[in-house]
Amino acid sequence: MLGVGARLRPGGVEAFRDATGIQGVPRKPGQPHWYEFLQFHRQAFRNYLGHYIAEVKKTNPAFQLCSNWAFTDHMPEPVCAAVDFLSGDYSPQNSVNSARLSARYLAGRASPGPDGLEFQHQARPQPENRRAVAA
Repeated sequence: MLGVGARLRPGGVEAFRDATGIQGVPRKPGQPHWYEFLQFHRQAFRNYLGHYIAEVKKTNPAFQLCSNWAFTDHMPEPVCAAVDFLSGDYSPQNSVNSARLSARYLAGRASPGPDGLEFQHQARPQPENRRAVAA
């Protein structure tokens, strides 16, 4: 599902109707045609990604591109765009377990590039999280 919710740009409703023939556009999960609505947006992202990579490669074929978390455990589907490597970044909260899950997923996937690129962010302890230790 979309993490931030489905949002339509101007023309988005018409594009969904034209592509699917569905006139009643759902606005939230549980409404009729929600699955088709999500698939429409997922395909639009795949199309955008493929187009973006192709346009960059026209002027600089050696430039390496990826899309953060595309074709990883966050988007578990076959690689359908000419990404050069897989990438992801972890939030400071629970990053070790997130990395463990991602590594298990990526280990079984043929990567389009030599290596994956992953970032980990470390949170600095906040004063309210520090405990005073009595001497």
